[in-house]
Amino acid sequence: MLVLIITLFILLYIAIFYIIHLKRSIKKATNSIKKIKSIDTNSLITTTNSNQELCELLHEVNQMMITFRKLEIEIEKKNSNLQKTIINISHDLKTPLTSALGYVEILQKYDLSKDEQKNMRQLLLIN
Repeated sequence: MLVLIITLFILLYIAIFYIIHLKRSIKKATNSIKKIKSIDTNSLITTTNSNQELCELLHEVNQMMITFRKLEIEIEKKNSNLQKTIINISHDLKTPLTSALGYVEILQKYDLSKDEQKNMRQLLLIN
C-alpha cells in the first residue's frame, strides 16, 4: 500500500512538473507574440518545449504572421502605385486645364473681334 501511495505521489509530482513547464512555455510564447505585435519585426516565435501540440500551434501562428507580413508589403506596394497613378492623372488633367484657362483669360481680357474669338475657340477645342 505504501509503495502505491509513493508511486502516486511521484506520478503526481511528474504531472505537476510537466504542467508547470508547459505553462511557462505558453507564457513565454505569449510574451513573444506581444513583443512581436508591438514592434515591426520579422521575428518568429520559438520554443524549447517538446510538446507536439504547442510546437504545432506556434508553427501555425508563425505561418499566419508570415502571411500577414506578405499582405502588408503587398498593400504598401499597391498604395504606392495608386498614389503614383493619382499624381500622373492629376498632372495629365492639370496641363490641358491650365491651357484652357489661359485661353479663357485671353478671351475675357482683350476685346477681340468675332473672328478672333472664333479662332481662339477653335484653338481651344483642338488642344
